[in-house]
Amino acid sequence: MEAAARGAAEGGGTVVGLVPSYDPARANRHLAIVIPTGMGHARNVLVAAAGDVLIALPGEHGTLAEIALARAIGRPVVALAAWRTVADVAYARTAGDAVRRALVLAARRVREKIGRIAGHMLEALTEGGADAALVASLFHFGELSIRDAKDRLAAGGLEVRR
Repeated sequence: MEAAARGAAEGGGTVVGLVPSYDPARANRHLAIVIPTGMGHARNVLVAAAGDVLIALPGEHGTLAEIALARAIGRPVVALAAWRTVADVAYARTAGDAVRRALVLAARRVREKIGRIAGHMLEALTEGGADAALVASLFHFGELSIRDAKDRLAAGGLEVRR
């Protein structure tokens, strides 16, 4: 994983590492943020859950566990030049292709999340009979845009001010 961290850091990314030990000094030098978990392989659950998409590199049983955990909790996985026998995983031959596929999958997850949130708003205002829905924090933290909310509510038959 040090090579992936190095590449991300050299590309200008902020690299976060979930270290299996309690000792942050055991982390590689390319990590901007080190989170010492003391969890050993159990930290694989955190790795699988932390992102919107997992890019799996060639590895061993720990990587395979991360892939299985990611799929079990609904996270998409893109495998780079490995893991061809694992079901329900997208495959990429190059790092660039893996990143492109991961971005497409992440965007799809974001669109689905926005649709679910706006759908809950629509349900509260129609079936639930609510006169208003408190969603300011969703807008503030970027979970949902005002435009997306209005579009979904209008598509559901509610009159919205544009």
